[in-house]
Amino acid sequence: MKRQLTVKLGQVADFEIRLLKVFNAVVECGGFAAAETELNIGRSTISTHIAKLERRLNLKLCRRGRAGFSLTEEGLVVYELTKQLFGSLDAFRAGVNGLHVALTGELKIIASDTICMDSQAGIPEAVARFASAAPDVKVLLDVKSLTNIECMVLNDQADIGFIPYHRQFDGPELLDLIRRSKVVHAGVQTSPEVGEQLVDMNKAAIAYF
Repeated sequence: MKRQLTVKLGQVADFEIRLLKVFNAVVECGGFAAAETELNIGRSTISTHIAKLERRLNLKLCRRGRAGFSLTEEGLVVYELTKQLFGSLDAFRAGVNGLHVALTGELKIIASDTICMDSQAGIPEAVARFASAAPDVKVLLDVKSLTNIECMVLNDQADIGFIPYHRQFDGPELLDLIRRSKVVHAGVQTSPEVGEQLVDMNKAAIAYF
């Protein structure tokens, strides 16, 4: 025999949403005690919130006892509806935020001439993809020396700077091979790390470009 409810839920306000969030956390944590850490509130406060929600909905949502925490049939339905509600709220929030993410203005990129002319760097392809994704942004590409690129980015004179990334090689056999080989090194020292790597190498020639 089905039970007919004589009290209907009115408009769902912020108060009910806050109580539903507590209820959702209790269900997903598996009980009141486990939800304390998730909600950062005490067990008695959680119990008060659930009691208020049950009175507001005029439904018994869960059972507590020696057998542990469990949902009633009505509680299970309310939990499923709560997930749908929060999913709709997240979709609404994402949709509204999406209306404000159109990029405009200028994007200033700086790199050395060597990087700009290196086909492996893929600078033209990257700029083309960005221009396709953000057609309202004016892209400014400028060439600067390595010593100026980092300073310009740090001083907000440029948005993006491309510089070489130097890292240590792994493996003793590879290191021994490099040390035995003649090395052409840059005429300017780009970083202290580069200088450390060059100490034990056979520096046979210098190149400025």
